Amino acid sequence: MESLFCFGKLMELLARTFDQHKLGNTVSRTDNSLSTEMKKLMAEAKRIVENSLTDPPSLSQLSAELGTNENYLKKYFKLCYGTTIYGHLTKVRMQKARSLLTQGDRPINEISRFLGYNNPAHFQQVLRSISG
Repeated sequence: MESLFCFGKLMELLARTFDQHKLGNTVSRTDNSLSTEMKKLMAEAKRIVENSLTDPPSLSQLSAELGTNENYLKKYFKLCYGTTIYGHLTKVRMQKARSLLTQGDRPINEISRFLGYNNPAHFQQVLRSISG
């Protein structure tokens, strides 16, 4: 029974490797445009990150959810959006922070926790560095 399980896992690994290779080869080498499939995959990654500002998935969790590996995810996200996944996460968090701060009805400590920052001082430091 254990050998059957190992065989199944090996087949799954081979299938994923083949899929990743196939997706990687769909990128046009002449103009760096991404395939439709890769654009959809990166849009899904972006959607997941934007919908989990408070508790974003790790890179390994995100890549597993999308059925790809971390290196492809990092490479193609940057090609697609011109920033890293966590750079994008920070940008979206700071946009939301500015919106909440301009409303003026929530303390900064509450906003920082709402956006996934456990340390309000770190949150303020990031906010200043992005703003300034």
